[in-house]
Amino acid sequence: MSTIFDTRQTENKTIALPRIGAPINTTLDVILSDIDAILANLSGSAGGFTSTPTAAGTTTLTASSGYTQQFTGTTTQIIVLPAANTLTIGREFFVANRSTGIVTVNANGGGLLQTLSPGTQAIFEVINISSGPGVWDIAYLVSNAGYLTGTTLNSTVVSSSLTSVGTITTGVWNGTTIAVTSGGTGQSSALTQWGAIYSASGTAMASTAAGTTGQVLTATTGSAPTWTTLPAAAAGTLTGTTLNSTVVNSSLTSVGTIATGVWNGTVIGVAYQTLPTNNRGTVTTAVTIPWAASNVFTITLTSGNTCVVTFTGATSGQVIVVEVTNGSAGGTGAVTWPTVKWSGGIVPGMTIGTAALDVYTFVYNGSYYVGSVVPNMS
Repeated sequence: MSTIFDTRQTENKTIALPRIGAPINTTLDVILSDIDAILANLSGSAGGFTSTPTAAGTTTLTASSGYTQQFTGTTTQIIVLPAANTLTIGREFFVANRSTGIVTVNANGGGLLQTLSPGTQAIFEVINISSGPGVWDIAYLVSNAGYLTGTTLNSTVVSSSLTSVGTITTGVWNGTTIAVTSGGTGQSSALTQWGAIYSASGTAMASTAAGTTGQVLTATTGSAPTWTTLPAAAAGTLTGTTLNSTVVNSSLTSVGTIATGVWNGTVIGVAYQTLPTNNRGTVTTAVTIPWAASNVFTITLTSGNTCVVTFTGATSGQVIVVEVTNGSAGGTGAVTWPTVKWSGGIVPGMTIGTAALDVYTFVYNGSYYVGSVVPNMS
């Protein structure tokens, strides 16, 4: 008894197939016949080569498909590899794109594995068969040796499908306009020298004409900015830092402290002025508080009477103070206020006593009054 080995190449693997116990006188044809059957089972098909013309369609491979899959023609094709869980670990497929279109290789039930440019090929080896898509190891090959010198693309390569590159330090860009959102200017022509650059749209920039000495850049809503020459200042406008009497109008929004002069403009709002205390005198049953007249009001009640107070002329955000003094003869006067929001919703009562002083503060917010009181001031 002896052991006979035959070594064959299949799918880029060298395997040794033993036949243990074969008689010495067994014919070589019988031995090789057995080996061929085993190789056919390992490779998935006896021939192992299929050539398919591209037709902008889809070719789905199976476990019985041959090792070499060549695609010819002038258009594209999508290749779907066999379900990985129908294969054995290490099973390979060699896909060669001999067409002038793009050949796309996808996993079975999964996503893109490799895009093959014309004249290129790839070897796909399954390394995980736990699912239909599986995991594939890919070796992408370029068929023309003139494409590469070491790791450098030769000048024969004039186009590519690269989606990322390293740092490009030299070269001239003669491609399409680079958009602003990609770091370019969006300009297809040169900018004007000495012009001002502005955004002509959300994705492109432009420049104005060149300005001249003394001009300023002015903008108009919805239009490109333009250079404008400012009018010359009228003679006699300024003496040093002082405006002369020839200046009768301005657009000033702030001034320093004005110590002299007469105000003949519009009425100054209460919020911007200090007014003298408005004494409403001694009242009996009714009194009106005109908010526009002052920030501070005084009232003296008459003992034994309840005085009804009315508010008028309040402006939103205004605050006033009302000092209420109870009259003589026991100080038993009382006050009825307009509708006011008080703390806790409780309307405070007037302090009883001759010359008793209560100080009320009211705020108007444009919708209602808010009141508070400091009672029995002495």
